[in-house]
Amino acid sequence: MTPAAKRWLLPNLFSVVCLILLAVNYFSPFGDLDYTWHIRTGQKILATGNVSPPDSFTYTIAGKVVPEFEGVYEVGLALIWQALGYGALKLLKTILVALPLVLLAIRLKQLSVPWHHVLAALVVAVLLLIPSWNLRPLYFTTLGLFLVTWMLQDHCKGRKPLPWYFPIVLFGWANLHPGVITGQGLIIGAIAWEWLNLVLRWNKCLDSAALKRLTLVGGLGLAVTFLSLHPLERLLLPFSAEVSHPVQRLFSEMRPTYTLLGDPQHASVWLIYIVTCLTAVSVVLRFRDYRLWEVALLLGVAALGNLAVRSLQDWTYIVLAVGVPHCSALLRQWTARPAAARSLGSRLLGRADRSWKRIAFSRAFRPKLAWPAFGCALLALVSCIPAISRGMPRQDAEEWPTAALAWIDQQGIAGRFFASPDYGSYIEWKLGDRGQAYTDTRGFFFAGALLEDSLLLPQLVPGWENRMQRVLGKGTDYLLLEVTGPRGQLWERLQPRVGQPLYVDGKTVLLSAGQVRQALAMEATGLTFKQP
Repeated sequence: MTPAAKRWLLPNLFSVVCLILLAVNYFSPFGDLDYTWHIRTGQKILATGNVSPPDSFTYTIAGKVVPEFEGVYEVGLALIWQALGYGALKLLKTILVALPLVLLAIRLKQLSVPWHHVLAALVVAVLLLIPSWNLRPLYFTTLGLFLVTWMLQDHCKGRKPLPWYFPIVLFGWANLHPGVITGQGLIIGAIAWEWLNLVLRWNKCLDSAALKRLTLVGGLGLAVTFLSLHPLERLLLPFSAEVSHPVQRLFSEMRPTYTLLGDPQHASVWLIYIVTCLTAVSVVLRFRDYRLWEVALLLGVAALGNLAVRSLQDWTYIVLAVGVPHCSALLRQWTARPAAARSLGSRLLGRADRSWKRIAFSRAFRPKLAWPAFGCALLALVSCIPAISRGMPRQDAEEWPTAALAWIDQQGIAGRFFASPDYGSYIEWKLGDRGQAYTDTRGFFFAGALLEDSLLLPQLVPGWENRMQRVLGKGTDYLLLEVTGPRGQLWERLQPRVGQPLYVDGKTVLLSAGQVRQALAMEATGLTFKQP
């Protein structure tokens, strides 16, 4: 075998990094428990034929018909789970995480962005988003928004006409995630601007045929988004009392992204602000090269991304896909100037760009895709063998009350459990119809007061006594509490008067409602505790 052939067969550093990222994504436990109630909802739909089954997972909103926008995803997830188990879920997660990265690379190369700038964009995306890699339907909004932007750009800039399958993409998106409302706004904005541009002429105008095709095919794509579950309710969801309640900010994914800027654990968040500022510079300097609806899209995803961390992914991919080609063109333009005409900043940028180019085009970082493709094929193979897939290791995260629920299940305990939303989802998952939770991670479905009970009562926030009475008054049978950290304060308060709990370990304690009432009654007789 020739040396060249050996070099081709051996993985380089780029291939090794891709394989490591694949393994980390696949073998890491899921970051949250949303997949559990998605699967259970899909099972309910399959069992009853009702695409909007009333709630049966909790005892606080039992019987309520909650907004159901993701039925196709939930049914698909349930079928995958029933057929193959955890391994197939992990494979689906890996595909959903990898696909936007692959599409970003393809799109940037299609727009003649050089490889070293493509690699820089991929590095930024990975560093920003690796903490949020998870099995979530919101990936379909990321993919849908990316693809719709891609097709609209190609049409409006004369590369390719809007394809016939454009409405199919919108139809699938509308039945997979409610974030399709961003796509609806994008289509309306693109059509409106291209017609208005005939008068203003800020951009090169579309010819009559292209404008008609945009209006007809784009309008059809917009129309089919209403062939889905609760299309009007979906439009009103962001303005509902549940979504706008201040308690939502207690969930990490609902925190404004800018609040993370001073947190050393989220130092990578600075990258999206840097990239956004560079893109803003390119908008100013190349304003006529941007369609105005692209500028509106950039402003929209930046606003949503700042409003809540859960939109950071859409913000990242859209800014990179739309902004990097312009930033790359500007950089090449500046560094191509004669030496005498270059400013100090241009010279420094050129030097940094050349250094990064040498690294990106070295043998270590040239894209060798054979090994990553082999890794993907191997994961797909083991995930489709039920005996292996069902026994896939690392199914539960360390922070979940795994041991407690195993004990509850072994003892045959059933009833109504008060717990934090995360614990609530895990109770519903492990006990099925034998256990109902106070709340779970479907945060948008619950009144703010119920979520406050779940999140604030364990922390003994002022007014906790009234919250406790409400919780017990709901017919709660058991309380599953954390024993350490901020949410361990309720257990610390009750512990001296409880006696022997039903179950306790270094993470979790299980108490009956009777034990809690007795402890509170003993405290009320004068045997009070020192305030925390």
